[in-house]
Amino acid sequence: EAQGDFTRWCQLGGLWTFVALHGTFGLIGFMLRQFELARFVQRPYNAITFSVPIAVFVSVFLIYPLGQSGWFFAPITGLWMSALGVVGLALNLRAYDFVSQEIRAAKDPEFETFYTKNILLNEGIRPWMATQDQPHENLIFPEEVLPRGNAL
Repeated sequence: EAQGDFTRWCQLGGLWTFVALHGTFGLIGFMLRQFELARFVQRPYNAITFSVPIAVFVSVFLIYPLGQSGWFFAPITGLWMSALGVVGLALNLRAYDFVSQEIRAAKDPEFETFYTKNILLNEGIRPWMATQDQPHENLIFPEEVLPRGNAL
């Protein structure tokens, strides 16, 4: 329809179609990579947590524009999906931060965070004192559950 005219092509929605289709194919490849990582059990949660970009892309580039015709309910749905995407991204980043902290704490005995300090304050004293409090039980705890580093 545009007959080689770039301005007319943009007016007919060619740019949106271009972005939507290329983004869709990019997201398909992205998700296939996440499923591949999940299959190798390196990060089994990847396929779910990294679906946030898909929710945002679909809501912004596909659902919301469809709602501009007036009869479709998509504008509200698109806004809600964007909000869900942002919340999901925040949760994913928090989970990533937590996992990276735990990996570092496992490698570096001096590394402490508020999270690990709270575990030690709430749970750590119980197994640490259990052998003195209950000598008849002959409790033996692995080193990783006992207080470590500068926690005391």
